[in-house]
Amino acid sequence: MIKDAALGKEIVTTAAATVVDKAVGIAGGGAFFRRSALERLSRDMRAARFRPPSAPVSFQLAGAALRRANESAPDAVAATA
Repeated sequence: MIKDAALGKEIVTTAAATVVDKAVGIAGGGAFFRRSALERLSRDMRAARFRPPSAPVSFQLAGAALRRANESAPDAVAATA
């Protein structure tokens, strides 16, 4: 599960960066000014590539919480998946 989450983060981050890069290319130079929402998105997507992946402990805690929730109300958890 942890490897799947890390791979998912990489795929989503790469796809989002591609979309933002294309949008900046279409918008042109105006996308680099602070008043442009694309400027912030561009910065955020570049930063996302350098953020460390979530700690495995976080995934383990989330999995344990989901397991407990599923044991107490299996139908409710299955409906949200």
